[in-house]
Amino acid sequence: MASPELLRILLLVRMIVFLAFMYLVFGWIVERATAANPASKMRGFARLICSPLTKPVALVTGASEPYARLLRHTLWAFFGLWAAMFAISEFALAR
Repeated sequence: MASPELLRILLLVRMIVFLAFMYLVFGWIVERATAANPASKMRGFARLICSPLTKPVALVTGASEPYARLLRHTLWAFFGLWAAMFAISEFALAR
């Protein structure tokens, strides 16, 4: 049986990754909604909010790709991370 502290940490990390994923979804929605206006303040705000999450992915994939594609790659990476954390925490809860 897993210790209660380990379960709390796993669930906390799972929640944090989910919240980061939701920030990226917000950024993706804003990016799509403001595609016609590249100087939008809302677009700048969304990019500012998502930048700590997209910068590590930009280093891996290359800085020359468009921001929309970088955001999509980051969304997939965080979805995979959340799915892995979900599976690990559910496995730990089942024991």
